[in-house]
Amino acid sequence: MMTYNPARVLGIEKRKGTLAPGMDGDIAIFDDQIRVKRVLVAGRCLV
Repeated sequence: MMTYNPARVLGIEKRKGTLAPGMDGDIAIFDDQIRVKRVLVAGRCLV
């Protein structure tokens, strides 16, 4: 997975890397070329 594996390597997979109850709800949205289009952190759009 594009988010879980980096979170696991960083040792933060218990709160980041997946969308599930109890996890931080941060979301990154990418285009077809894997460029970041939007980032949502704590319900706020940052990009």
